[in-house]
Amino acid sequence: MVDALLLTEKAPWVSTATSTVCGSTTLQTAVEYATDDVIHLKLLADRLFDLLQERNLEETWELEQRAKPLFLEMCRRGIPFDKERWDRLADELEEKVFELKERADSIAPPHPDGKEWNLNGPKALQAFKLAELDVPDLKRETLSKYDHPLVKAVSEYRDARSRLSRTRKWYEGRYKDGRVHPHWNPYGAATGRVSCTDPNVQSLAREGGYRDCVRPEDGRVLVKADVNQMELRVLAAVTEDETMIGVFQGSGDVNITTAEAITGRKIKKGDPERELAKAMNFGLSFGMGAKGFREYARERYGVTMTLEEAKEAKRKLLDAYPGIGRWHRRESGECDKGEFEAR
Repeated sequence: MVDALLLTEKAPWVSTATSTVCGSTTLQTAVEYATDDVIHLKLLADRLFDLLQERNLEETWELEQRAKPLFLEMCRRGIPFDKERWDRLADELEEKVFELKERADSIAPPHPDGKEWNLNGPKALQAFKLAELDVPDLKRETLSKYDHPLVKAVSEYRDARSRLSRTRKWYEGRYKDGRVHPHWNPYGAATGRVSCTDPNVQSLAREGGYRDCVRPEDGRVLVKADVNQMELRVLAAVTEDETMIGVFQGSGDVNITTAEAITGRKIKKGDPERELAKAMNFGLSFGMGAKGFREYARERYGVTMTLEEAKEAKRKLLDAYPGIGRWHRRESGECDKGEFEAR
């Protein structure tokens, strides 16, 4: 065990720091506690390194270690952010929420008690019932099935209100010096992609002008660069799908190929159908269910659809690329056996 007196002589600041952090705890007790922390970390590290070797992941770990300083610097520097513009957009959205509420109220039947309907909670179901609508719940996928003006109005209002709440809180506690400072996790997503939280700058909606709030400082520019369709190239290799491999070998665009397969007509790069195809390729190809895909397509690509349309999109994708379906079944079978492979 480390001697507290010796440690104080070598590092006098420890005594002051300990009294500040530990209150009445003696220096010797604090040192012993800290030493135990280090010992357990060493034991844990030894075991984790054994697991890395067992699973052939040493190179992956080394790559992550080299990347860490870069991600820490990204967190420290942050991203230039126009807070004033964001707040104006939030104010505009608040006005829209008010207008949508008024519109829904004007369509809804009168409240039995003469009150204003609370459309944020279960009372909305009572309004539907009085309008002779059999709506079982207020889930987004449920409301999207109805073509009635009242259901549409309530759904639009609830969506906008939820979006307003997220918008108001988006940069809370993470804004300083004209920048937002999100937390970047280099291996936060199950697919191996980088994830971002507090706030998530990767999920800024395409519509509404929110992405324009991320803007460079005067005299600088933002540069966007990536490896063209990298994940889909890996997907083609792993699934051995002949159609997808053929597209890449011919220097084609897989997203356009997918769009043409599901629409049955020629598609150009700027066509909206390509956005749907991108959502399908990057979502459904990696095993996403119809419900998750529907949300993913709306949030990331601005594509809205019903749950049935999402299911149909998945069917068409697997028809276009049979190798993906075979890969899904193979991987699912391995999971059923309790086996997995880290790639």
